[in-house]
Formats: sequence, structure tokens, C-alpha cells
Amino acid sequence: MLYSVEICGVHQVGVCLIASMVTGLVGCASSVKSWHRLPSSTLEVLVKRSSVGLSPDVDVLAISPEAKAWLAEHFDDALGQREATMTRLANAFTPKGLLTMHYDDLGVFTASEVFTLARGNCLSFTHLFVAMGRHLGVPVRYREILQVPIWHRQDKFIIRSRHVVAYVDLGGGRGTYQVDFGGQTSVGMSLVTGISDESARAQHFNNLGALSITKDQIDEAIRYFNRALVIDSKLPYVWANLGVAYVLKDDARRAEWAYLESIRLDPYDIGTLHSLVELYRRNELLELAEHYSEQAERARYQNPFAEYERGVEARLHKRWEDAVRHLSRAARALPHYMRVHMYLGEAYLGIGDGVAAQKAFLKAEERADSEEERNHIYELLNKWIEAHPSPDTTPNVQTEGGTQ
Repeated sequence: MLYSVEICGVHQVGVCLIASMVTGLVGCASSVKSWHRLPSSTLEVLVKRSSVGLSPDVDVLAISPEAKAWLAEHFDDALGQREATMTRLANAFTPKGLLTMHYDDLGVFTASEVFTLARGNCLSFTHLFVAMGRHLGVPVRYREILQVPIWHRQDKFIIRSRHVVAYVDLGGGRGTYQVDFGGQTSVGMSLVTGISDESARAQHFNNLGALSITKDQIDEAIRYFNRALVIDSKLPYVWANLGVAYVLKDDARRAEWAYLESIRLDPYDIGTLHSLVELYRRNELLELAEHYSEQAERARYQNPFAEYERGVEARLHKRWEDAVRHLSRAARALPHYMRVHMYLGEAYLGIGDGVAAQKAFLKAEERADSEEERNHIYELLNKWIEAHPSPDTTPNVQTEGGTQ
């Protein structure tokens, strides 16, 4: 049997370990059909009351006194200089830099551990970079970049990648500074979103769990996944990984619960659906297997990321009506991504619908991560207003002689 595992923040392998059986997630939010009766709260019953337990919590951003002393020695003159600080700090992470760091695809470590060991994967490096940057007074944040999945074979597991980088808003309209330790992407038109410290910490435990799965340490993996879900229960790939762990424990009921929760959170991931279908087939539940197989097929054509790509393509060729159709579908399923709403606003401007454009731009502005992104949105909207002045906006000036 072949399993898929997703890691967060690993070079070529990815950024977020998800373990899902075969290649799969479920698609489409139709009626939920299940083999076992579903609990009223999957988080409470499956995770918080788990007989396996939770792994101890840890602060992934804590840095040691030695790391603070190193920063004081090498960056004593950098406080307040965001771009210069980020550049010098990023250079220190190279193999020939001051920290002599070495990339380790499967090195899942906290910031403190990375500094001591001088190695780690992409997410681990990002932990240390974020922690050091903040110690130097720079508000560095995590950002997730959605891209075409990267797959890597390891024994009986397939590792699917996601990608996380560090970034900071430089302020003053100077844009953003991004540090990508995986070296996999340029932002371009990719969907990007800032993620919280809690989400990044949950991804850290997810990675530890996925690595434990590949070592056949199933109970340990479950404890890591449980900890991740207590921190952030909205990450569908962690639920999918938890499902794989329970499949490996031959616990079909708990595996089904975890897979269905993953599907509820992300109804367009074909991989987890296939995992669920395989679970049902192995237990000769052919009607359920067929039901979710059909959902997966529908999801293949309704995938919001595919709609986004079609919308971007139409936008580039100024096929504005096509762009509105595809991007409006993507926006409904991906409400948290600034770029979807910004491009949708542009598309609405292309068909001459200024009111709809303003609504889309407002949503984009609410989700913007930097002053640079907000300024770009304002610039697009102002160009439209200047080109289409409304007679209703003419000021009504009162003088002593009456209205002019």
C-alpha cells in the first residue's frame, strides 16, 4: 500500500507534511455520508479525549541566550534598519554565511535547535529567521505560498509539499522583503497569504507527526497531530495526516472521522477523498466508496485554484468576462486570499462594472499584508474613478447668492 504525506517547509519536498492515504482528499460540499456515526465535535472526541494523548507543547520561536549574544555581536548597529537587517540576516543563513547553515530536508527543528545544530528544513530556518528578526526589532511574519504541489517518494510514502517563507513590510511604500529558504518560488501571481504564529507552530508539530509516520512510529505521530490540531484545528492536511495514522493503526472509525473533518475544511483536495474511498473499498463499503469517488471527480473540475489560474490567464489576455466568471468562483471558495479579490476587481473594471470592482477591491484591501499591496489597490481604483467621473460627485457649493 502506498501512502501520501505532506510536509510543511521542506526543500523540494515541501512545506507541511500531510499524510493521506494513496493520493487524496475529498471534493465538493454535498451531503455527508458516513460509515460510523459522526461525533458532535470531532476535535473534542478524536483529539482532546484521545487515549494516545498529546505531545508536549513547545515555543518554536524561543531563542537561546547564545543566539541573543550572537545577534548582539553581529547586529548591534542594525536596529531600525529593516531592509539592511533582513539582507544581512538572510546572508548569514547561507552555507558560507556567518551561521554556516546547512539544509536538511527532513530536519524539523525549533528556532533554538536550528541555531545549535546549524541545520534544518525550510520551515525550521524560517522559525529562526522570524525569531531573530523580531529580536532585532523587525516585525517579520510567516507567509504561505500556494503553488503546484511537489511530490517526493520515500519508501512506501509519497511526500507532498507546501511552502512557507518569511517576509516583512518595509513601510513607507518601499514594498516587502521576502526570504525564501526553499528557493522554490517567486511570488509573481501566486496565491499568498500571511499565516499566524499559531498556524506556523501547528505546522511544526504536523511535520514532526508526518516524519514519525514514515518511521512507523504511529502513536507518536498521533500525539504530534493531536497537538497541532489543539493549536489550530482549521488545518485540513493535519486532519488528513491523522486519518492516515489511524488507518495504519487499523482503526477505521477514527480514520473515517479524521478524513471527513479534513474534507469538511477543504472540499476540493482530491487526495484525501481518494484516501477515504480506499478506506471504504478495503472494508467492502462500495456504495460509500462510489459516493466519494463521484465527489472527487466533481471536485476535479470545481477546484478553486484551477478556477483562479483560468481567471489569471483570461485577465492576461483581457478576456474580461471570462476572468470575472472564473475569479468570482475562486473568490467564493478562497475568501482569504487578497490576490483573488484584487484580480477580480480588475476584471470587473474591464467589463465596466465599477460598483462590483469597488466591492472586490475593498475585500482585497482588508486582506492586504503590506502597504505596497494596499497602494496598488488604491491606484487601480483611482485610475477607474479618474476615467469615469460621476456627475453625482460634483460638490454642491453654497454661497451667499445661493447654490452654484
